Amino acid sequence: MLIGASSARQNTNPQYSPDGRKIAFASNRSGSSEIWTCDADGSNCLPLTSYGGPPVGTPRWSPDGQSIAFDCQVTGQPAVYVVAPDGGTPRLLGEDASRPSWSRDGRWVYFTSGRSGRVEVWKMPAAGGPATQVTRNGGAAALESADGKYLYYDKDPDALGADSLYRLPVEGGQEVEVVPRLQHWANFGVTAKGVYFMPDPRTIRFLDLGSGRVSTLATLEKEKEVRYGGLCVSANDRFVVWAQDDRESSEVMLVDNFR
Repeated sequence: MLIGASSARQNTNPQYSPDGRKIAFASNRSGSSEIWTCDADGSNCLPLTSYGGPPVGTPRWSPDGQSIAFDCQVTGQPAVYVVAPDGGTPRLLGEDASRPSWSRDGRWVYFTSGRSGRVEVWKMPAAGGPATQVTRNGGAAALESADGKYLYYDKDPDALGADSLYRLPVEGGQEVEVVPRLQHWANFGVTAKGVYFMPDPRTIRFLDLGSGRVSTLATLEKEKEVRYGGLCVSANDRFVVWAQDDRESSEVMLVDNFR
């Protein structure tokens, strides 16, 4: 069903709050890319940022629901910021960082960075401090498992349908391939029951971690494909939310006093 947080502009990277009552997402509905929240049914949309130009995205709730991490290129380079769920002044958490997510205990924020010479997953203290490299063979857009024991991640943040989904023990160890084809780094979610993912722009599948069985949850109409919009799952596994392209449109703008 359409949850209601739609607009004629772009809406991407949705994520449920821990209590399932809110959804954070990125949107340019105000004219520039900003972080927004809405109720779970899509009503009461509220902008949290007002940068007015630079790319902003990947909002991720802290486990206690008191903070939202996101990335922004306000200086021309990607950096991770934290803002309260009712807005306010964002706090810079780390530079040369993008695609943040929280550890399940709230102590760490994972992020993607090429600071080592290759795109890898790193983590930094949620309160700020030195970062630690997590992956060694490439990694991006990480999400911790519900029990905090594993880290799920993509490897190529810019590929469309050209990579696998991997898993690595948080305490260290050997990485393993979990899903052989992931359509985009933003199009997967992890809960206690399993992994929800999109192997292509039209199919939503579920990997049951207990049985290892993969099932198809939904097949979208061709004209409503999801390419890079993002996918998220409520903590109770009742709902999957994704951003899809319903239509393409153009706008005519009038500029006063143009020179």
